[in-house]
Amino acid sequence: MVESGKASVLRRWLGRFGGGARPAADGSRPLALAEAGGGPWDWTGGRAFRPDSDDIVFELTVFAARLAGGDGWIVDQAVLPPAEIERRLADEAGVTDIVMLGGGRGQGRDKQGFARPHRPASYTAIGQGWAFDQAAGCWRAPDEALPPFPWPATPSEALVLALGRPTWGWMPVVLAAGDRTAAFKADCGACPFPELVEWLETVAEGAEAPGGSGRFASLHGATMVEFLAFPAATAERVRIAVALYDDSPAHERMIGLDIDIERRALVLDVYGGLRAYADGPDFRPFAWSYVRLQDELARRFPDIGPASLAGLDAAGLGQWVHQLNERDGAPAEGEGAGDLPDVPAAWDGWDEARRRAWLAQLMEANVSRWIGTDLRRLRSITLERFLGPPA
Repeated sequence: MVESGKASVLRRWLGRFGGGARPAADGSRPLALAEAGGGPWDWTGGRAFRPDSDDIVFELTVFAARLAGGDGWIVDQAVLPPAEIERRLADEAGVTDIVMLGGGRGQGRDKQGFARPHRPASYTAIGQGWAFDQAAGCWRAPDEALPPFPWPATPSEALVLALGRPTWGWMPVVLAAGDRTAAFKADCGACPFPELVEWLETVAEGAEAPGGSGRFASLHGATMVEFLAFPAATAERVRIAVALYDDSPAHERMIGLDIDIERRALVLDVYGGLRAYADGPDFRPFAWSYVRLQDELARRFPDIGPASLAGLDAAGLGQWVHQLNERDGAPAEGEGAGDLPDVPAAWDGWDEARRRAWLAQLMEANVSRWIGTDLRRLRSITLERFLGPPA
């Protein structure tokens, strides 16, 4: 948690209408729209408004500041444009660095007069590779090393990855080791699995520290999920943690999993579990994935290629496209067809080169309504070499 003294100093420098007052467990703070007194209450796009208007939508800026003599960074947000924040802090000897992390919006205020941001500042920071240092009570930039948590990890010999059947673009994810678990619902629009595989590659190569190479995060609905890796006592093992931020008012970091595990066991359990799931009956790509028409053609009709389709007339090609856009079995919950283009009316008059060019674009079209990674195609040569041939 950011020390209250630092918070009050930062608010004083930003001025009456800039910063917040209540530190949250992750070190970020909401913003005070109102203090005692009258007059204009806050800045939003060049106009002032009073905080008793709950329908007001305001723009805010998320930023990080480093204070002289302090460790790490403070992450905060203010209902001020970036230039105004920089102007107010530029001449303060106590601020050594300022980094703008992006913008956001909020609406109305709570009972204490604090602005209600649509998303906490911590989500913006974590999404850009920043991480909260639990021991020091400050934030670390993406290129700064994150020290391990100030308590011992739980030794474990195995980690279970359990993935549920996706429906409507959402997939249950559970990671468990003994009585420690981290569970969330993954959003196909923020598919975490490519980054999870890259993170495992980092761990397999022993490159989780220093810097940010040992962590990544993704936002799923209102839940931010962090994957963290730290060196362990021996090179053969690694400390990994999975933390979740919920959408409660405190936006607390909940560390569901914090274990010390042998590297090979981690990769085998997680990557092996992911591959087994992708090839098993519970994975429903048409309820989760971006499925290329070319992949669906190769799966269902391996003897028919795009070159064969180029010789069809418009009516015949239209039938093939319709057939490929239909499920080859009873659709499961949340499955749906993609929105494929119609065959051009002038198709029959095109030469072969023009037909092939159009088909090449068509083959990349999505025959599903979802946009997650097709896990059947997600492979890692690095991890498979690390694990070696199956026993």
